[in-house]
Amino acid sequence: MSEIARIRGKTGFRVFADTHDFFRKEYGNDLVNYESTLDSKFKFPFTAICAYDSKDIQSLTPSHCDSLFSHHESIWK
Repeated sequence: MSEIARIRGKTGFRVFADTHDFFRKEYGNDLVNYESTLDSKFKFPFTAICAYDSKDIQSLTPSHCDSLFSHHESIWK
């Protein structure tokens, strides 16, 4: 998707994600691990708004919580 946007002359990429299904299907930790790599995957500005349920965040390990919070600029509670 990012390559298509670049070819079409777009200058950035934005996405909004509701993350609950990842947790419901037991992929919450995998999602956090993946998010920690996103900074290096795109050659142009990328903005993601991720909606996490507080119950899902509570299910993460302390190290995954640290990773999640360190890779998100703004956190609204």
